[in-house]
Amino acid sequence: MSKLLPPDHPLRKALVEEMRARRFAPVVTPSRIVQLVVQVENSDRERERDHVERAVQALGEATTANNRSVLVRTDPLTLVWERHSEASTYTMIVPDRVSPGFQLPDLSQLPKGWLAAIPGVVVRATLVVVADAKDPAAPQWPRESRGEIVSCMVAPGARIWSDFALYPDGFGRLLVHSDGLDRHDLGRVVQQIQELGNYRNMALLGLTVAQAGAAQLNLLEARLAERARDVADKSLSDDDLLADLSALSAELAALGAATGFRMGATRAYAQVANDRLAGLRVDRVAGYQTLADYTERRLVPAVRTCASFSERLQDLTARTADIIALLRARIETRIESQNQASLESMNANARRQLELQSLVERFSIVAVTYYIVSLIAYLAKAAEHRWTGVDSALVAALALPIVAGLVFWRMERFTRK
Repeated sequence: MSKLLPPDHPLRKALVEEMRARRFAPVVTPSRIVQLVVQVENSDRERERDHVERAVQALGEATTANNRSVLVRTDPLTLVWERHSEASTYTMIVPDRVSPGFQLPDLSQLPKGWLAAIPGVVVRATLVVVADAKDPAAPQWPRESRGEIVSCMVAPGARIWSDFALYPDGFGRLLVHSDGLDRHDLGRVVQQIQELGNYRNMALLGLTVAQAGAAQLNLLEARLAERARDVADKSLSDDDLLADLSALSAELAALGAATGFRMGATRAYAQVANDRLAGLRVDRVAGYQTLADYTERRLVPAVRTCASFSERLQDLTARTADIIALLRARIETRIESQNQASLESMNANARRQLELQSLVERFSIVAVTYYIVSLIAYLAKAAEHRWTGVDSALVAALALPIVAGLVFWRMERFTRK
């Protein structure tokens, strides 16, 4: 059978799997959902995969599985595992049968000690209780709950309650009442609510990093201000100032490298959280703050703090570069002044050498003239003995201006060349 299509792009299957990976199992009412968000180091990824395979073997064959997600449906437990860039989520869905109130569901189908042995550290752990709003026996949010209660309508057809507190068992609490939502729609609503909280917590990881970095920036900024004043002091050593500023620049670069990923991740997580919040179409319930109010009141200041830290770091790095440039300009100006002085000294030496050379040339004219005239005088004296009437002194006197003129003309011509 001939092929109907041209060859596949090498990444086509991976792209399809990526688009299908973020799936949440349908949720029926009543149900209890336990979800863990675990931050995992890259070195633990293989161990994490082995740990997931251990649960799959205990529960049965996975319904769907790839390198980034696993979904196993058994009776009554459904396990969903998803790998993200720096964290993984473990979701266990159990149809509610006997557990009243906010007790954890029966997870005895998982291998003994499996939850506690999950590689990584827990960023968020939530118990979600899903009930039918029309059921008279549906769990209600306890009036004695600690903290401020958030309650609102989401994705028309569901109402949520939570105080976002951490309880002694290590889990937060979320109550969802469904008013006739289809189990697939309800699953998507719960998924969006959970992803909102997960991405919100992942975004908040950057807050403590930004706060600690801000304290370090305060010290570096004070040092930079002091060095900026020192640059204006010409009595201080250029080499010492340049060494101090270079060390300061290196510390800023190290701080940027240590915090850059977390600040970038905070921006990305916050944007995804805002997208999930918009998708929930939150509607207010009188007397309660909404999920949007709670998220904006806590997430927005944290994100702005992180953004402010990043801007301060960039600004301080730029200012350090500017001051180093000023110091280099000062050094270059000083070097140019030294070079100018050296050139002036060289010019003066050249002038002196030229004057000396000119003086030597004058003496040379006199010396050459003297020797030539002396030779002519010797010849004239010899002629006196051979011919009478020849006066050697007169010949020498007459030859002197002629020889001097010729020697001077020849030296001038040589000098011009």
